Amino acid sequence: MDIFGVLFLVCISVLFGVILTLAVQYYILYVYLKKEPVAKPSQRPNSIEYKLPEDIKKQLDTSTLTEKGKNSSLPISLVLQFLFHELRHSEYIKRWLYKKLSLEFDELLTKTTIGKFFDSINVSTCINLFLFRSKIILYKH
Repeated sequence: MDIFGVLFLVCISVLFGVILTLAVQYYILYVYLKKEPVAKPSQRPNSIEYKLPEDIKKQLDTSTLTEKGKNSSLPISLVLQFLFHELRHSEYIKRWLYKKLSLEFDELLTKTTIGKFFDSINVSTCINLFLFRSKIILYKH
């Protein structure tokens, strides 16, 4: 055999290997996907009707959008309202909110006069128990 014959056999072998590998992969994936159950659409609606709060509606109706400096909280309120509506059922957001609330509550109890007052009347144990129960409820949902 000459060099061209060997190169021809190598090319044919590589081409046959590629075709055989693709055929085996296609067969395995076809059999696997054939066994998977078909996902049915949910019976309940995925989204609920959304309405802006009345305060923000009043701000939109009474203010002109070209005013600068007078009503700078309106765009922030609209963005935060949108984000809250979209992400309110997210587990990540719930955990983040719980951590922030517990951090603020711990700072309130340790660094302020109200915290010392709560500590002196043993309300802090009741509040910590309430936060612990709300944490359990939060992680169950």
